Amino acid sequence: SNGLDAMKTLSGKLKELPISFVRALSYTIQMVVKHGDSQVSLEVLDVMVRHLFQVLQFQDHEVDKSAIWALANISYKVDTEKFIHDLGILPLVFNHLNDDDDQLLKSALTVLANTAVGDNARKQSVIDLGTLEILPGIMEEKAKNSEVIKRCCGLLSSVMAGTEDQLQYVINNGFLPKIVKVMQTGHSDCQKQCCLALYFLVRWGTKAQILSLLTEKPMPALPAVLTHANHECIYHALRMIYKLLSTVNGIQLDTLKEEAEESGVVGHLKILKENTNEKVQNLASKIVSEYFAENDNEVVNVGCEKKDPMRRR
Repeated sequence: SNGLDAMKTLSGKLKELPISFVRALSYTIQMVVKHGDSQVSLEVLDVMVRHLFQVLQFQDHEVDKSAIWALANISYKVDTEKFIHDLGILPLVFNHLNDDDDQLLKSALTVLANTAVGDNARKQSVIDLGTLEILPGIMEEKAKNSEVIKRCCGLLSSVMAGTEDQLQYVINNGFLPKIVKVMQTGHSDCQKQCCLALYFLVRWGTKAQILSLLTEKPMPALPAVLTHANHECIYHALRMIYKLLSTVNGIQLDTLKEEAEESGVVGHLKILKENTNEKVQNLASKIVSEYFAENDNEVVNVGCEKKDPMRRR
């Protein structure tokens, strides 16, 4: 209680204090968040966020680095996205998406992604800042930084769990090929986020939006997530495959089934029929029986027919 009262008092007098003191306060909150009780009440977190909002007004790099790191970690806690959003702190966080400091960039992306996990209005606030216009440049420049890419993909998956219009905004900004590419070649944590993003697309999207994914040839990317260590990720991939197959018909269905064969997806589906996870096992069996029953007894092939001789194995 005394600590909260002191923090409230200091927040009202920050402009009278030297920047060194503001830096010390920002760092102190960072340490409290890092090492404090994991069961901190929402009241305490609310006071912390209001204090962080005040210190971010100084636009000092050291202050911002500590403050946004603390804010990122607070944003993981249940129900904090509401007062982070309602306080109006997001524009100050958004300003750091162009920061050269990777740690600050990661923290800013985390705050925005966790805010977008909230309701559709909060997702829209993140979009309205211009986040999706800046994200492609970040993903290109930081392509080799898996921690940054993971947060970019997490932000996209949060937005793609929203309305059809929000989904379409992601599609219109050209993110589908980027998501498919990272799902195929990225770090396992990034692959998991991309798989979740595309799962949201096929779950919540219109038929036209689902079909737009087919133009990006997702089948060759799917073996990477069908062999993922996380069962939930595998299940999302299976849900995606089933929805894609059930959305198309005729020549489109034949083409998609052929791509599934050539990319090794069918081979992985047969293996997953014996998976220890019941949900995975049942859905893999369902896909094989409904769409690939004619070759269910063939020898399992989990590799692509066309192999790149230059690719290191």
